[in-house]
Amino acid sequence: MRRWHTKTAVIPLGIDLNRYPAHDTVEQPDRPLVLSVGRCSFYKGFEHLVRAAAAVPEADFVIAGDGSRRWDLLREIDRLALSDRVHLPGAVSDSQLRQYYKQASLFCLPSVDRSEAFGVVLLEAMRYGLPLISTAIPGSGAAWVNMDGHTGIVVPPASPSALAQAIKDMLHNTQRTEEMGKAARARLEETFTIQAVAQSFQALYREVIANPTA
Repeated sequence: MRRWHTKTAVIPLGIDLNRYPAHDTVEQPDRPLVLSVGRCSFYKGFEHLVRAAAAVPEADFVIAGDGSRRWDLLREIDRLALSDRVHLPGAVSDSQLRQYYKQASLFCLPSVDRSEAFGVVLLEAMRYGLPLISTAIPGSGAAWVNMDGHTGIVVPPASPSALAQAIKDMLHNTQRTEEMGKAARARLEETFTIQAVAQSFQALYREVIANPTA
């Protein structure tokens, strides 16, 4: 594939901001809320986030989504006596999901395998100005979506301690965390909206038409 590198263009996925309204308000929780969203499958790494939660008693956690690993996660939550702070509501409606995004203090995607090729949920979280925590998975684009130190923090995969430390760093440094959330929203609007993606395609088509033998 390297021989064709100069003939390759990468255009990312994008989301339609109109599908994620942000103007309505919701009641804010009394404690910080760490949100994660996705199907409960092997590559999501939610078990590591559950274990990280044990080391962050100052926050509550919501992992929204259904799947084959959900019952294993519930058992792990019970084993660690975290049922009062870590919640797995299962599949939720769009309106409930938007509420979680608006109530969250930060968003965490703890994936452990390159099956997490991109992480569209990161874009959804960016829509609501949430700072991001994601993992550095070789071959995945998630760490490119979330720019370490700018839109959030990128940590090694399968490391509850690294996740816990990143969460604590964000919760205890509110100014930096707020700046990351703003940067995440700005990066979404610049790169990952449907309009931005369409413009990238149009620019590529124009370039190919102008240089058909390049």
